[in-house]
Amino acid sequence: MNLPRLTMALCAALGLAGGALFTACSEDEPEPVCGNGKLEGAEECDDGNTADTDGCSGTCKKARCGDGLVWEKVEECDDGNLSNYDDCLNSCLAARCGDGYKNGKEECDDANSEDNDGCTNGCALAKCGDGIVHSGVEACDDGEKNADDGACTTKCALPSCGDGNVQPGEECDDGNLSNNDDCLSTCLKTHCGDGFVQEGEECDDGNASNTDACANDCKLAKCGDGFVQAGIEACDDGNDKNNDECTNFCALPSCGDGIKQKGEECDDGNISNYDGCLNTCLSARCGDGFVQVSEGGGSGGAGGEAGAGGAPPGPVEECDDGNSSNNDACTNGCELAKCGDGQLYVGVEPCDDGNDVDGDGCTNACTLPRCGDGIVQKGEECDDGKGAHGRRGMRRRQRRERRRLHQRLRAAHLRRRPRAEGRGVRRRQPVELRRVPQHLPEGELRRRLQGPRRGLRRRQLQQQ
Repeated sequence: MNLPRLTMALCAALGLAGGALFTACSEDEPEPVCGNGKLEGAEECDDGNTADTDGCSGTCKKARCGDGLVWEKVEECDDGNLSNYDDCLNSCLAARCGDGYKNGKEECDDANSEDNDGCTNGCALAKCGDGIVHSGVEACDDGEKNADDGACTTKCALPSCGDGNVQPGEECDDGNLSNNDDCLSTCLKTHCGDGFVQEGEECDDGNASNTDACANDCKLAKCGDGFVQAGIEACDDGNDKNNDECTNFCALPSCGDGIKQKGEECDDGNISNYDGCLNTCLSARCGDGFVQVSEGGGSGGAGGEAGAGGAPPGPVEECDDGNSSNNDACTNGCELAKCGDGQLYVGVEPCDDGNDVDGDGCTNACTLPRCGDGIVQKGEECDDGKGAHGRRGMRRRQRRERRRLHQRLRAAHLRRRPRAEGRGVRRRQPVELRRVPQHLPEGELRRRLQGPRRGLRRRQLQQQ
């Protein structure tokens, strides 16, 4: 809007067009002219020319970035928009690699001068073979010189075991981490002792010891292989002989192993002392203190030679007291002492002449001769066995028999009543049965003993 015209309109509105107070209202103001070098009206500037490339435009506006006019020596460009992804940035600088904005043919733009990151200084994405080592990604990058058999592989990696390329110092390289194929993860060919069980191997413990569970030929340790397995075998001579210094069970020979060794009479492999072979590996014999119950010591045990550990047949003994005395209960022939064996059993036999002659100084009952024994001895005219000693002995036997029958008779009458009747109190015996005369004949005692029993049975049948 023109300022003089605005002033005149204001004066007219106030009714002051003819007044003397504001003479300015009656004067005519000239319109401002851009480019006359004078700052007039709404002009921001007026440099006296109409050029658009200096600090004041041809419309008398101050030059600014984004007005679409290139200010010489100040702006490189000015496309009048707000985009940073064309050829001119919002800062009125021409787009270039490193400005932080991906423009034109740029693959990337990280706004730095670092050449070893993901975006090179040429605004290209880092890649193997560009000749620039991408930090943290590539170990090397020789550009066109990369080669699998060179100092830097085509994968921009330094040569190493497992890259699939056989390098100097490697026996093989199959490019994997498996230790169960022909090439180990260490790039060495598989072999017995590498610590990995391969086809054809029973075991592989990776050491040079032959005394553990796996031998150096990668075979499982076993008895008979010639190597003593520590903690398991006592010996191992690698042969199949049982009667040498090491048995077929890889054990040192010992009494009781069932194998007859040097210095042993027998070895039946058991702990019994009552067969033909003792625990001391000596053959059983009369006087060893053990009563033999079988006639032989058995075989030599498993793995032994035929008959090697067996004991010779041993006699079946009646007794064996392990001493040399013939005058106790067991003779030196390991037979029970008996009358007529010719050995005096001390404390039991007064004599024993070992014959069947009654008329000598010792009877066949191993008693000394005496009058009344029923045997006519030297110096006796007769002996009918009824002498004083014979009669007294018979009376003693009769008295013992009567006492025994008397006790049985009393016991037959001693019964308990039923609980409901007698409450467990012994029934009182009849008067005639309480006392049994001691002088009764044996036949009368037996008759009385049978009588109460028959009566008791009859009463039991009546109660039922």
